Amino acid sequence: MKIALGTVQFGLPYGIANRGGQTPRDAAAEILAGARAAGATLLDTAIAYGEAETVLGEIGAARSGWRIITKLPGLPADLPAAEIGHWCRTTVEGSLRRLGADHLEGLLLHRPDDLRGPHGPALAEALIHLRDRGLTAATGISIYGPEDLDALLPEGPARAPIPLDIVQSPANVLDRRLESSGWAARLSQGGTRLHLRSAFLQGLLLMPLSDLPTHLSHAAPDLRRWQDWLAATGSDPLAAALRFALSRDYAECAVLGMDSPDHLKQILAAAQTDGPLPPDDLHSTNATLLDPRRWNR
Repeated sequence: MKIALGTVQFGLPYGIANRGGQTPRDAAAEILAGARAAGATLLDTAIAYGEAETVLGEIGAARSGWRIITKLPGLPADLPAAEIGHWCRTTVEGSLRRLGADHLEGLLLHRPDDLRGPHGPALAEALIHLRDRGLTAATGISIYGPEDLDALLPEGPARAPIPLDIVQSPANVLDRRLESSGWAARLSQGGTRLHLRSAFLQGLLLMPLSDLPTHLSHAAPDLRRWQDWLAATGSDPLAAALRFALSRDYAECAVLGMDSPDHLKQILAAAQTDGPLPPDDLHSTNATLLDPRRWNR
């Protein structure tokens, strides 16, 4: 299955369209069971996702055969270079304890810019050591856009400071930057596993324009073009946005968060539908819209 289960909702209230808050533990357990039964095997989480790792451990995700990817937070500002290896090891061991797992499928950097800083070499050495010890099968980075790759990899993927086994990136109907920049092709051709997140742009692609928050009014023109296309083709927004994410040949999976068992059922049903692919001319050049960190409230 080309769907990986995102778990930020298990640990935090997340998403511009989220009305229900953090997913209760019993609902999280039901979501995992339903997704596993449908063929999903990959979980995406992070230390920064509040209680998510703890919830996954209490549910028994690792014992149920889920392959788990987590993310290291940024390096503490006052951490000496000599202590980076110890910090990385103890941080990952803490994740494994919370998850009830003995190893990770992948360990990603939530702040890949740390590799470009003064402690970058020590951080890279620590990550490679963790992989060599078998605490993680893969290493990689989580990015916000291709500019992160431009900065980190000026000489291309072959000269990456750590093995780029996995790169997680946003990509959706409006956000085609990974493709248009050429990075999708370069990374996939080099053997990097690409995981796409933000298929629904935190719910904006599923939201009626009348519900658009005032602080996101700048998004209205792009969202109106999207909704006009949906109306013209008779397409369902959930199914069309999902169809785009799952149709990317260069990607291993789309990371999708579900906040309820009903939401999971909707996504699984939508994944089985046929229909037109959203065209390239729906892409947005609104940098603020494409980066939720810039959505000032």
